Amino acid sequence: MKNIKKLVSLLLAVCLIAALSVTAFAATEVNISGGEGTTNVLLTTSAATFKVVPINERQFLLTTTAATFKVTVPTSLPVNIAADGTVTCAASGTAKIINGSSGPVRVTNAAINDAGSWTKKPFGYDFSGTATGTKQYTLKINDADTVSGTISGEVFGNSGVIAGGASAPITYAADAATQSVALSGETIASVIFTVAWNNA
Repeated sequence: MKNIKKLVSLLLAVCLIAALSVTAFAATEVNISGGEGTTNVLLTTSAATFKVVPINERQFLLTTTAATFKVTVPTSLPVNIAADGTVTCAASGTAKIINGSSGPVRVTNAAINDAGSWTKKPFGYDFSGTATGTKQYTLKINDADTVSGTISGEVFGNSGVIAGGASAPITYAADAATQSVALSGETIASVIFTVAWNNA
């Protein structure tokens, strides 16, 4: 009986192997020289996953720090008139407008205002016939007569534009009527410089 069971088991195993062999190794036979055999390419796949990937709008974000605006103008333009009438002003290039800003600025104009009871006369005015102690003066900045009370920023060169970190020199000349008393640092005028970013 044991032998029969072994024989049956062996036959079943052979049948199973034969069945698998047919499935696994099935082929088309080509029996004629030059004949054709067709082999199919079978593709097995899992269910496809379809995923929509959104394309985000590309944003270019610009971050800036506010530009630094810093312009320095002289606190004074000293004028000294000796007893003999000799006029001395600051040496050329001593007085200047300094641009400490992060970009170019423009001097748009300068307004010259009389101080106290002092009044302007055209530059070159002859004070020889003027009464002593008269509060009159003349002033010229970068060769521009200030008698009108304003001068264009262009007198500072380069259309008034001062590059970042650069400066514009102020040369000036002045005269005044003879005074009966000595004056020490009396303000005879004020100059108001208007400066702005150069947006041109």
